[in-house]
Amino acid sequence: MRSSNGAPPDFTDDPLTHRRLRAPGQHGEALDVPNGDAVRTLFTSNLSLRSNYQSRLSNFSAIARSNVYDAAVNYTRLYLPEVDPWLATVSTDRVVMAGHQPNLFHPGVWYKNFRLDALAKRFAALPINLVVDNDLMTSPLIRYPQRIAPRTAKKGAAIDSTVILSTLPMDAADAQVPQESRPIIDDARFSNFGDQAATATVGDPIIKSLWPEVLAARRIFGDDSLGRVVAAGRHRLEWAWGLRTLEVPISAVAGTGAFGTFASQILFDIKNFREVHNGVLLKYRKTHGIRSSSHPVPELTQVGQWTETPFWIWTRQDRQRRPLFVQSQADRFLISDLIGFEASVGIGHFPQWWSDEVTTNRIRIRPRALTTTMFHRLLVSDLFIHGIGGAKYDQVTDQIILDFFGVRPPGYLTSTATFHLPSDVTQVTPRAIAAKLQSQRSLRFHPEVHLPQSPEGDALKRQKFLAIDQLQSGVSKKRAHEKIAAVNQQMAAMLADQISAARGEIADLKTRLRVSQILHSREYSFVLHGTSIIDDLKMLADQ
Repeated sequence: MRSSNGAPPDFTDDPLTHRRLRAPGQHGEALDVPNGDAVRTLFTSNLSLRSNYQSRLSNFSAIARSNVYDAAVNYTRLYLPEVDPWLATVSTDRVVMAGHQPNLFHPGVWYKNFRLDALAKRFAALPINLVVDNDLMTSPLIRYPQRIAPRTAKKGAAIDSTVILSTLPMDAADAQVPQESRPIIDDARFSNFGDQAATATVGDPIIKSLWPEVLAARRIFGDDSLGRVVAAGRHRLEWAWGLRTLEVPISAVAGTGAFGTFASQILFDIKNFREVHNGVLLKYRKTHGIRSSSHPVPELTQVGQWTETPFWIWTRQDRQRRPLFVQSQADRFLISDLIGFEASVGIGHFPQWWSDEVTTNRIRIRPRALTTTMFHRLLVSDLFIHGIGGAKYDQVTDQIILDFFGVRPPGYLTSTATFHLPSDVTQVTPRAIAAKLQSQRSLRFHPEVHLPQSPEGDALKRQKFLAIDQLQSGVSKKRAHEKIAAVNQQMAAMLADQISAARGEIADLKTRLRVSQILHSREYSFVLHGTSIIDDLKMLADQ
């Protein structure tokens, strides 16, 4: 097990400066930036930064932390009552956080949960994992490599036809709606998913231990949210394996008074926020050479008098998630999705309106990605653990915090890992093919290097060296080029067997690469891996 090192970000530089972050390529490797003693340095720096907040921000931060803590405790207790004795031993003075969608993600994402547990124990902090249930659920399924017997492969197919990428759904298809509003539809399919997934892999896969916990969580939560049930089952299993964390969905955080106050501050000053947000995005894209208008996030738009906000909105009756727009008047807000929903809220009545409508989930206003981490990094946590994707887009968050709130943002940790499913096929990389192509190119353009000694070969070599001398002297360059090409062709004819063999090796490597890319992908769900990776993840997280 190996882990790469890195230094904490230096905010004396531009926060938008390009940072190279790549997932490890080898099985059992982790990426942690920063790592080692630098993590403690970052954590200590964040504590110092928060201690120097102005009194108003410091007081609001304390309220936000208390609100999120209460929401996390109340939520976790629903399916994990044994959390109470542990809570009596944990201090809430320091908080470490991470988060992800409630999917059956790959081990590199799951590594953040192990890192969260390890760092909280190291720093005597309270660990809270965010269940990002405001993101859309596309298809509730997992992908897995499936071998097909050669006799069933298409006639004349290459070896890669014996390995395909298959999918296994855990529920029937439904509209793409936020995770918190996506119910379980097909009871039989969901109930039997654990047994079916266990047959898609070998050994003692985690799914065998996980799915009974998921079904136990389903008996507690019911069928209203598939993602909530899956996340609770995973958390129950993590607890059984010794991890100690709280979890809380974004839907629960969004219903707190602190989050409503935070949202109101942005809505009050939405035109300025939009200007800052879009300006930072344009600068980020220019710095990173990005042409896409949707990466890392789209700009906030203006539609007549309506200004787009960094929040989503939907209702119980209409589960379709849409951007929230706001229009400020003298003493009130107008909020709308510009499709059919509209509400008028007096500015002084906004806290009560939030409590009546959002807290009760009659209207669901939820943060987008940048706003989610902005709230939790600025107000709740002392250290936030991101994956690579979150770490990249939160460079934008850093700059927005600086420009809009006028506060230096606390630094974050980037963590991921790579684990491959067991395979009897040797991994092939594009680098191996590139090396072989370079060797083939050498046979074609520098055949003299490969040609064995012989009278004929030595004569051809002398002719080429003479032509090169002519070329370099500037005399008859055209004729020299033609002579070099002709001699190369003659020497290549003497290396015909080697050239043919190299072409065959390249074709074979390309075929094996396609197989290897399927079998050695790091993207397969953690549930397909054997339980042995638990110890590996703990060891990596604790380094």
